[in-house]
Amino acid sequence: TAGGLNLTSYSEVMNGGSSGSVVISKNGAGSLIIKKMRNEDIPAMPNGNCCIDATLINKIEAWIDEGASP
Repeated sequence: TAGGLNLTSYSEVMNGGSSGSVVISKNGAGSLIIKKMRNEDIPAMPNGNCCIDATLINKIEAWIDEGASP
């Protein structure tokens, strides 16, 4: 839980971390979690962006754009 961010449950993700919200409902591109996964924010997530497939990032962004419902 670096930066106070816990990704183990929906409610924890929506709570955000020490930097604030990581998901902005209906704004995937503006959400910190998407920016970090795409290396648009430093430090990237995961470190070095080694493990997250672009297709998965796009699906997460689409979910956020649709309102990020559980």
